[in-house]
Amino acid sequence: MGQPMVCAPAATATPAPSAAPGTKKVLHPKILEHLRYKKLLQQYTKRRCIPLPIYQTINEGSQGALQFRATILVDGVSYTSLYTISDREAAEWNVAKLALEGISQKIKDEGRRLICENKVPCKSTLNAFAVKMNLEMPTYNTIKQKRKR
Repeated sequence: MGQPMVCAPAATATPAPSAAPGTKKVLHPKILEHLRYKKLLQQYTKRRCIPLPIYQTINEGSQGALQFRATILVDGVSYTSLYTISDREAAEWNVAKLALEGISQKIKDEGRRLICENKVPCKSTLNAFAVKMNLEMPTYNTIKQKRKR
């Protein structure tokens, strides 16, 4: 049918390939930032056990003046870059950033809705929220106060 789902813990990381002895490959900070968007999006899908993002990049320019627009499908939601970019990878980085921003806003909105639905905060609501958002479970410390006489 689609891609097989591979679930992985949030803290998985792959080691970077080592450079030749005595040389260091230095990437421009902007490139590193863009690479981070695609990696974060992939980690998000693995943590949620949902299919990996699917990118579709289309050249809307001519052969001499390439202009790419990227679309990404994540968890049934499609995100399309607002403008075209002359580099295919940069268009994918841009749409990955757009998708992460959309997902982040969706998570914030869902959290607000969950909190606003029940005006009386309670342990079960907090626990349900933590489970739904795949967060660490809350811990509680009860302190018995001495009565003043």
